[in-house]
Formats: sequence, C-alpha cells, structure tokens
Amino acid sequence: DTAAVSGVVGVPAKAAPAVAKPHVASTPPTTVAAATATAADSAERLRSALSAFCARADGERLALSLKARGLTDAEVPTLIECLHSRACAATTSLDLGANALSDAGAFQLIDALRAPGCAPQLRAVQLGANRATPAS
Repeated sequence: DTAAVSGVVGVPAKAAPAVAKPHVASTPPTTVAAATATAADSAERLRSALSAFCARADGERLALSLKARGLTDAEVPTLIECLHSRACAATTSLDLGANALSDAGAFQLIDALRAPGCAPQLRAVQLGANRATPAS
C-alpha cells in the first residue's frame, strides 16, 4: 500500500505522519453547479410569474409585482422581453423591490423602458432594497 504524502509518491501509507486537521465549521460548499442551478431556478420563477401575469384579464394587468423573488441582473432581459409584449401594454406599475439587482441591471431596465412600445403606460417602478446604488 502506497500513498502520496506531501506530493511524494511511493511513501508507504503507514509511514505517513499524523497531522491534526484544523477544525473547520461545516458549511455547504458553494459550487458552480449550485450557482447555475440557483440562477436557472430564479429564471424559471420569473418566467412562471410573468406567464401568470400575462394570463390575467386586461384590466388585471395594471400592477406587476416581482418583489422579493431573488431576481438578479441575469433575469433583466427576460423581464424586458415581457415589458415589450402586448400583455404589458396597460401596466402602470412595476415593483422589483427586495431583489438582487445591481446598478447594471437597473440601468439596463431603465434604458429598455425608454424604448418606444415598452410598457407605454408604466408610471411607477419600485427598485428599493436591491444592490443598486441609491439615488442621491
């Protein structure tokens, strides 16, 4: 039986020095796969919420609330696509508070809202409690 000890191959396993391992608090490891799964879940939750919103009758699509849904900048293009659709033509308010939108996501959304045909009736957008820098 041989094992690699300190990068040296061929040292007998029984000859390996006993080294006390430091105590490390047990926290779940963050992996790329977990982050990707979380992003995919967030995008799917957004699509589901937008689908439910679009399925409402015309008069019931005035206020779109996506508050505290864990949205990040990655979901902004999906939101913009919805805001350009006929389903959002009468939407007057959009609540994106308590998410994880940064300055980049907020500016991307603002630029899209300036485009002709993007939620033309929208009068109020809530962005409080995000990662974006507060206006001064």
